[in-house]
Amino acid sequence: MLDGVKTNLLFLGDDMEIEYEAIFEGKKIYNVRRRGHKTLFTGTIDQCRRFLDIYREKVTKQI
Repeated sequence: MLDGVKTNLLFLGDDMEIEYEAIFEGKKIYNVRRRGHKTLFTGTIDQCRRFLDIYREKVTKQI
């Protein structure tokens, strides 16, 4: 991956994706977004995965 060049990293079954954004202070930063929509969360890959876990848990409780 090149710094500053967006490449899709991971597509998830619920139309969510984690996409590489940049390197900031030595850390790789990623965005969580619904495909075709604006960013819901930005952070490291572990933070993004945690966000998705919490998001899915919240959505499941609402159903």
